[in-house]
Amino acid sequence: MRVFAIAALAAALLASPAHASQVGAVTLSPHAQEKFDKVYGANEAAALSAKISEQLAAALDARGVAADKSVRIETTIIEATPDRPTYKQLAETVTMDRTHSFALGGAILEARLIDSSGRVLSEVKDNWYANDLRLAPTNDTWQSADRAIAHFANKVANKLAGAN
Repeated sequence: MRVFAIAALAAALLASPAHASQVGAVTLSPHAQEKFDKVYGANEAAALSAKISEQLAAALDARGVAADKSVRIETTIIEATPDRPTYKQLAETVTMDRTHSFALGGAILEARLIDSSGRVLSEVKDNWYANDLRLAPTNDTWQSADRAIAHFANKVANKLAGAN
């Protein structure tokens, strides 16, 4: 598994300096790693990882969760599907079109809340996929995955708020 720690850390620092130490590395499951390497492009994984870190920090701030350096959030992208073709897909598949090609996108994400001794306190798993092609006409490649990330980040923040 590749770790997109630099992008994740940078996004966390920009979004919320108070929660930067809490939002740990974002990794890809083996299935997701293969999909990004072969189909979507590694840069897309880095962008999604940064978005996850950003959204987690923002959700923690919005929920009023106190920054706690003793709890770290490690996130795994289990699966992610774009609504529109990525640049790699467009470059490699001539039948795809940025305007007319679209799909039902979304993501499956998992977080582990880990204390300073390395013990897993809790796990949060969430997924969201578009269920109607009428939602797809946006020009945003990862709109549904972004929605999944926002929902996931709020679920993680609620879990931490309940633990505090």
